[in-house]
Amino acid sequence: MTSRKYVIATLKKGGQKFEILVDPWKAHAYREGQPISIDNIVIVEEVFSDAKKGEKHSRETLEKIFGTSDFKKVAEIILKEGRVPLTQEQRKELAERLRRQIINMISKLCIDARTKHPIPPKRVELALEEAKVRIDINRSADEQIMDIIKKLSMVIPIKYGVARIAIKVPPIYYARVYPILKEYGELKQTEWGRDGSFYALLELPLGLREELIGKLASLSKGEIQVKLLD
Repeated sequence: MTSRKYVIATLKKGGQKFEILVDPWKAHAYREGQPISIDNIVIVEEVFSDAKKGEKHSRETLEKIFGTSDFKKVAEIILKEGRVPLTQEQRKELAERLRRQIINMISKLCIDARTKHPIPPKRVELALEEAKVRIDINRSADEQIMDIIKKLSMVIPIKYGVARIAIKVPPIYYARVYPILKEYGELKQTEWGRDGSFYALLELPLGLREELIGKLASLSKGEIQVKLLD
């Protein structure tokens, strides 16, 4: 039918099966919300009842089931509501991408429960292997991160949570420091002192606490005051 690499996107609707041939990577990106035109996703502009046999749906059937026989509109519905299988290459790449995302998240969200220091990504990676953690490519990192942390707690002393720190910023450093605070966490309270100093209560992932404190100390040569509240 075509020499180009493709997968069959399938939608069952109205008791019938509707199939289109699509580029696997572009179709996946489209389903994730990337602005890709249908023209760049589909391989051929045909809606099949059985793509492998080359059997096509009639315009009348498309009108009856979808309310239109416009190929692009029908293809859009199939892509959004139907099933688009992943190739082995995609599964491998997505699994590795998700694994790296989870490793970085754990390094930011957690600390070593004994030393109170951040857990380096390499140590997290080794712990994942030791705990024989399986990452599910059908779930987002957020959906499975807590389950993974629980499994890691069986092999390393890991603590998950949020750090709260009080910060006093002299006026001269405010313009440079404020964007940094917003980048690292959530400002829960802010106020100005009589001397023009900026006071803030910041919540941020435990694993980023030391990094932020070090950055503030380096930026101000120790003039920014930081107090740990937890």
